[in-house]
Amino acid sequence: MRYRRQILALKQFFVGRRCTVVMLDDSTAEGPDLQLHSIAHGVIALDSNSPAYGQTRREVHILKFRGSDFVSGYHDFTIREGGLTVFPRLVSAQHSASFKSESIRSGVDRLDA
Repeated sequence: MRYRRQILALKQFFVGRRCTVVMLDDSTAEGPDLQLHSIAHGVIALDSNSPAYGQTRREVHILKFRGSDFVSGYHDFTIREGGLTVFPRLVSAQHSASFKSESIRSGVDRLDA
């Protein structure tokens, strides 16, 4: 409770000075800290996954962003000079296109049947 009060006091301090503040958490605590999520206007998680093959995959996960319509889920990103480049996750429902319903012949009669 004391920690929460300190965070709220910090929030009020910076609001009074019209500042935007970015706070970092190393996420070593067990489970998400929902109390801090309720205080923050936005919660963004950065993750890195190194598979047994291929390049390391970096992902950003927007957990919360008040007052904004955002695409939930994981989005790939790269770290480049000058900042991050985020590649939004594609959602098929947002990219509908009309396709012709005609069949394309393969030339193999049994396959076409």
